[in-house]
Amino acid sequence: MNRTIMFSLALVLLAPLGLTVAADEAPERPKPRPEPKPEEKSAEVELPWTAEDIRKGWGKGVSFLLDVESGTDKGWLRWEAENITDKGFDESEIECKNDAPPRFGKARQRTWDKHLSNLKQELAGAVKSKGEVEVPYGKLACDIYTITKKEGTQKVALSAKVPGMVVMMEVEGEGGEKRQHEKFSLRSIDPPVCQAPWNFDKIAENFKAGTKTVYAGKSSEGDARIEYVVDASNITGMTFTATESQGGSEPKKAEPATTTWDAYLRYFVPPRYDTKTSEEKLKTPAGEFECVVFAHVTESNGARASQKVWLAKNEPGLMVRCEVEHQFGEQKMFYNMELTEFVKGK
Repeated sequence: MNRTIMFSLALVLLAPLGLTVAADEAPERPKPRPEPKPEEKSAEVELPWTAEDIRKGWGKGVSFLLDVESGTDKGWLRWEAENITDKGFDESEIECKNDAPPRFGKARQRTWDKHLSNLKQELAGAVKSKGEVEVPYGKLACDIYTITKKEGTQKVALSAKVPGMVVMMEVEGEGGEKRQHEKFSLRSIDPPVCQAPWNFDKIAENFKAGTKTVYAGKSSEGDARIEYVVDASNITGMTFTATESQGGSEPKKAEPATTTWDAYLRYFVPPRYDTKTSEEKLKTPAGEFECVVFAHVTESNGARASQKVWLAKNEPGLMVRCEVEHQFGEQKMFYNMELTEFVKGK
């Protein structure tokens, strides 16, 4: 019979994670490495934040991106919370493994009481220590919870600076002749964004190597022009080269850069909250396009920010126009760009 170490990341804001161990085949487990001197070991788990801390920290919505490693598999998981109230929130996730298309989970309601009580239950009996943990998001002071069982060891790092989300979670255990290893590491904290009118696989098909998009417009610093050329693309993302000129300066060609489609869309798609969606036919120097239009406006502490983007419904990945404006008192910055050329690769 298999034994399982299970840290239910659905309880820590992620999808369930299991590490299955064949007990009859497992060799004698080596002695664990020395751990930091424990500060406490108690059934009553003290977390670095309260439900009120989380609610304030998440604001109108939050999206956490985590790198995921599971044996030889690698990928990412984006966990999102929105419709946040005093009672709870709606949670959903997007999961991408290796080179497979991402999987989108359905939204579920969750109460603060359920969220925190389940987390405390999962961490009950853990040895707690303090230390710095370095993940792609940065280096953070954390409470580190270590749970050691016959099947393996599990570590969970939580930080007061990241309310409601794990900074790092790592599981190690025995499985036959191979050592099992799974790890989640926080990469970024973003707002949940609007759903673009295309899937990642459709963008990859439309943005093949050689695709060129050119935009021209005006900004606070004068006339602007930027050209993007796709060097390579696949289901996960693309490598591209940008050439930009602004305010009459000589064009500057950047080094090739690589991005995932998830990160590419977040560069110009606005947050879901405070955003209105419509449709419009837009005529540009590059042609006429049927567009989905997102208009986002926020105001806070005397500052106002607006963002409006037009996305071509029938040209996956193509932004047709964008208008961005930030104003604080008498200071105003803006950036308006429109598509002037679109050449597809082969």
